[in-house]
Amino acid sequence: MRALGFQLSIISPDAVTFEARGLKPSPAVNLAMRILRLQRETMLRELRHRGVQVVNWDTAIPFEQAAYAALNRPVVWMRAIQRGIKAQS
Repeated sequence: MRALGFQLSIISPDAVTFEARGLKPSPAVNLAMRILRLQRETMLRELRHRGVQVVNWDTAIPFEQAAYAALNRPVVWMRAIQRGIKAQS
């Protein structure tokens, strides 16, 4: 749809963090979670690079709250966040 000129938004529940909360920490679990987080972040970064607005939803936060916070930001601010250009404090 993006290739046809449509604006696209994706709300991506963070299943990695959700699952990690229920697992007993161990070196193997920690390594697996780290790998999965890197894979997920790479996928989300690729979507953002293609012009898709991605909301990374931590499922510990109610959906309505996460969606409102992410989708009510000005587009310019969202683009700056996506590019990693944040105002330096």
